[in-house]
Amino acid sequence: MALADWPEPRVAAAVAAAAPGYHASQSRLQGGAAGGTGTGSAVSMQPAFSSPLLLLNTNNASAGGNGTLSAGGAGGAGGGAGGGAYSALGAFLTSGGFAGAAGGAATGAVGGNNTIGTNATFLTGGAGGAGTTAADFAGGGITAAGLCPAIAGGLAGSNPGGAGYELWLPPTFSGGAGGGASNAGVGGAGGAAARGCGGGGGGGGTTGGIGGRGGDGFVLITALF
Repeated sequence: MALADWPEPRVAAAVAAAAPGYHASQSRLQGGAAGGTGTGSAVSMQPAFSSPLLLLNTNNASAGGNGTLSAGGAGGAGGGAGGGAYSALGAFLTSGGFAGAAGGAATGAVGGNNTIGTNATFLTGGAGGAGTTAADFAGGGITAAGLCPAIAGGLAGSNPGGAGYELWLPPTFSGGAGGGASNAGVGGAGGAAARGCGGGGGGGGTTGGIGGRGGDGFVLITALF
């Protein structure tokens, strides 16, 4: 997706100024519903998903946890990755499985935040949804770091968290933000995750908000000459 297509022009302009020629996009649902996991990816020597034939493979990332009557759902974890019999043909690095942030407590609290780079990689788990008692609270967000902008959690009330961020050059992906909590209504939904990352947790409410969809696994191949 080109910078001009980014739904928040100010973010696109900031990325363009900092990194000319780079492309940014906001995560979309890719063949899956909210609250579901992403799909895995693999590179195989033949069209079959079998360890003796695999070069590389990734698992799907987890959806954010659903909110409950009062507590926020935890952010989903990033997907794991591994090699196969033919991984010895080159050097490879696997990243994934990074934990999502905690959901807000049933006593009423904002959801936990998550930050790219804390695991020395360009992927994150999701942020946590907010919890509620007699008041509304905001969902956790993705903290701005490096080339990843801040992604706000859902505002206090029945408000959804923001979707994850994707930047391909250099690779920068984030989990979804957490949904807001509502004492008198449905909790906000968690944001859908970018590839390889966990979905945001749903906010607490009279009915808990649904967790954001986990990101699809992906394999990135770079030729070294």
